[in-house]
Amino acid sequence: TLSLAWKRLYASEVYVEEGALHKLREAMKSGKSVVLLPTHQSHLDYMLLSYAMRAEAMPMPHIAAGDNLNLPGLGGVLRRGGAFFIPRVIKGRDDEQLVKAVLKAYVDVLVRNGAAIEFFAEGGRSRDGRIGRMRLGLLSLVAQAGNKKNQIEQARIEAEEEGDRSRLEKAPRDVVFVPVAIAYDSTLERATFAEEARGKKKEKESLFGFVKACFEVLMQRRGRVYVTFGKFATLEEFEEHAWKKAPPSTASSDFEECQLQHRHVVGSIGEYLARQLRAKLVITRTDIIAAVLMEKWSSGVQGGWVTLEELVAKSSWLAKQVADRGAVVSVDWDDMELCVKNALELLHEVVQIENEGE
Repeated sequence: TLSLAWKRLYASEVYVEEGALHKLREAMKSGKSVVLLPTHQSHLDYMLLSYAMRAEAMPMPHIAAGDNLNLPGLGGVLRRGGAFFIPRVIKGRDDEQLVKAVLKAYVDVLVRNGAAIEFFAEGGRSRDGRIGRMRLGLLSLVAQAGNKKNQIEQARIEAEEEGDRSRLEKAPRDVVFVPVAIAYDSTLERATFAEEARGKKKEKESLFGFVKACFEVLMQRRGRVYVTFGKFATLEEFEEHAWKKAPPSTASSDFEECQLQHRHVVGSIGEYLARQLRAKLVITRTDIIAAVLMEKWSSGVQGGWVTLEELVAKSSWLAKQVADRGAVVSVDWDDMELCVKNALELLHEVVQIENEGE
């Protein structure tokens, strides 16, 4: 089903960085818990890595999803694909402490069993394609669960409670953080995001909206998708770096010292993730063309209109400038006019074209 959906949407044009899945497979075989941290531009992100991993006969990850997607019919499908649902807002709930305890326990189990986990550190979907600020809640839980001292202490507690000394023999597992940048020529939500930018209120997810989106999936193509991976890094590496680089401690107790150290580690992971994602995100042909069109529209020159010839020239110039600065740019360098025309087709919902061909 996943394969058919992607072939319909993106005509099999899902490009995964060469060698990346092999490296991911080796990390999963190492016994460490692998944490996949993708960018988040579309609800389709939930399926994309699962699709790529399943195609390579790899175990699919456990995916943290907002409970707004736990809709009748859809929730069951996502669960079978590895999703587990968490409230979008936990702070201030009547059962806040219970939800936090259950989520912490679940993450502990996943990490200690070496399971692959996937979640979006940005939280919600990016409306403009830019990498958002990292939200550190789940990263903090993973770092707690992966800490060797915490794992040893948890094993000791369970051994005493269950009278099973064999739990003490289980070696602590390290955690591998895997930044994953996902770039779309065109997301499923493109027109919706454009309407929100013009002031329309965000619609709450619903079964009707899901069915409507499925119908739209069957009606049109969305171009290409690019999946690139940042440098893998382990929790142990972040902890060692934190010990070396931490400022002089002002903690008044060992507990407070551990808390400060933990916050420093989690903050370092978030900063590293943001840098890696920005460096690896592919700049697509629609990104380039949209940037030129936006610049023209905001200038007000000629009413924001631009000729095809001018658009091709400016897009070629911008793509070269971006590429020269080290970014990965995906345009058809050999035929920029065709590239621009293809991009305009993909942007037809948000771009007005008159006298087509001129």
